[in-house]
Amino acid sequence: MDTRRRRFTRGAHETRWIAVALLMVMVALAPSCTKPLLPAKGGNKEVVVLTPPDVWSRIEASLKEELERTVVILEAEQVFVVEHVDTLVFSEEGANRRNVLLVAPADAGGSVRRALEDAVGRDGLGAVSEPAIFVRRNVWARNQAVISLVAPNADRLVAAVDQLGDSLYAAMTMEVEDRVRRTLYLRGYKKPLAERFASEYGWSIRVPSGFQIRDENPAAGFVSFIQHYPERQLFIHWGRVGRDVEIAPSHSLELRARLAAEFYGDSTDIDGSRWERGRFVGREAMILKGRWMNSGQMVGGPFWTYCFRGRDGERLYLIDLVVVAPGEDKYPPLRQLSVIARTFEEMP
Repeated sequence: MDTRRRRFTRGAHETRWIAVALLMVMVALAPSCTKPLLPAKGGNKEVVVLTPPDVWSRIEASLKEELERTVVILEAEQVFVVEHVDTLVFSEEGANRRNVLLVAPADAGGSVRRALEDAVGRDGLGAVSEPAIFVRRNVWARNQAVISLVAPNADRLVAAVDQLGDSLYAAMTMEVEDRVRRTLYLRGYKKPLAERFASEYGWSIRVPSGFQIRDENPAAGFVSFIQHYPERQLFIHWGRVGRDVEIAPSHSLELRARLAAEFYGDSTDIDGSRWERGRFVGREAMILKGRWMNSGQMVGGPFWTYCFRGRDGERLYLIDLVVVAPGEDKYPPLRQLSVIARTFEEMP
């Protein structure tokens, strides 16, 4: 068993510490038994909550508020959708799902106890003296993440949902993103391409096998990749910039708009775009989000752009993500592109 201990904290803009619990996270990459497991069912968006009815009635509102968060792409989209399954009638209905959240007191008996022993282990349960979070993979199905919130008794368990809501969300998000990464790179990545980019351009990126180069223009400092169904495009731009030159949001948006117009034939809704400060591959970055349109092809969609300086301070990078998915949620394919983008590496 691959076991790690990690502390989940609140977001980068949140300074409040979670001091009420030791968050023990146990990640098992393989099941602890030899019984063959069937593939997990359900999508990355669905979260099945296994908990007794008396606990569910007390935590439903708080838990949904914590997990059913929205992210604004073009419209607000839910990241997760919560469904309750009673642990008292625990069966394949919940056990074979892809994302499982087990919420139960450590002093439970019967089927709840058996589920806890499967997901946490007897030793883990015996160590619970404060509310704790455990994460384990492939407990009842393959390619499954089971996150368990456990407390010594029901009252402390109910309180822990409010206290550790951000941590539950972070744990589930990390597991889903890791699954997305494993799926994207199931057939590997274009290693010769990464090595060529490193040699010729001074940076590399792990392009999954299913993606193809769409444009490559070294003179313009531009390379783009594409994959269809749904259509996902990623471009990387690099160029020189003075160390003392301030990179304003308006400059970054205009540069993004010019590149998209030149290579894609797209227009960018600059006035409707927004930006925020953040971090990308360990560096301070400007993150641009907005809408693009292509009147010739009668399509449009969202874009995310990461803008940041290189290691020497004199190179400016733009990594841009574009999705075409009419009638579908845009967040899942954008998340895939973001996972790819974060494999970017600048050479020493």
